[in-house]
Amino acid sequence: KHRDSHREPRGHHEGRGPLPTSVKWVALYGTLSGVASSAMFGFFPLFAEEDQLWTPWAAGFMIAVIGLTGIAARITWPTVSERRLGHGLTLRLLALLSTASAVLLALAASDVVGSWTLVPAALLLGAGAIAWNAVGMLAVMDFTPASLVGRGTGLVLLGFLLGLAGGAPLLGLSVDLTGTYLPGWLGAAALLATCAAIAGRIPSRGTLDPA
Repeated sequence: KHRDSHREPRGHHEGRGPLPTSVKWVALYGTLSGVASSAMFGFFPLFAEEDQLWTPWAAGFMIAVIGLTGIAARITWPTVSERRLGHGLTLRLLALLSTASAVLLALAASDVVGSWTLVPAALLLGAGAIAWNAVGMLAVMDFTPASLVGRGTGLVLLGFLLGLAGGAPLLGLSVDLTGTYLPGWLGAAALLATCAAIAGRIPSRGTLDPA
């Protein structure tokens, strides 16, 4: 009884220790992806209406296309990641899909292609950027000891939400300063391409690396 009264509470040391390096890479990926996706989601319909001269109904409908595609992507990609491709490769593919979407928007903004390009851009954006965090959370749970999962997922979500908060205002400022969406779309493409490169540092399966 005497020993029991001085025993440390269960779980006293749980949640301590460094997060795996792979989780930190996922967090960085999420932060950059958040900046780019916030800019693209926020200004996609305005770009369609203001720059590409779409009707408000058609521009709004593209948001529905992105959302519906994103629902299917969130259901599909985690299964693909877990059973077939692994987390790192899946995250790279999602970043490349989103990069392609931003490049199509940049081509439309520079009048290299017609406004029809916004349709595949919306599909690629929904298939890529919306689904990344479902795969990212799965990766964190796979890479992290059970006692650190809360910290790991919290770090990834913090980075992603900070990115979301900054992306749309930055693109709006870019449009105000330059009078065109082209620099903003190119910037989003560069961030997403960087995410694809970062995904190369994310393993396919959990290794529980200590630092």
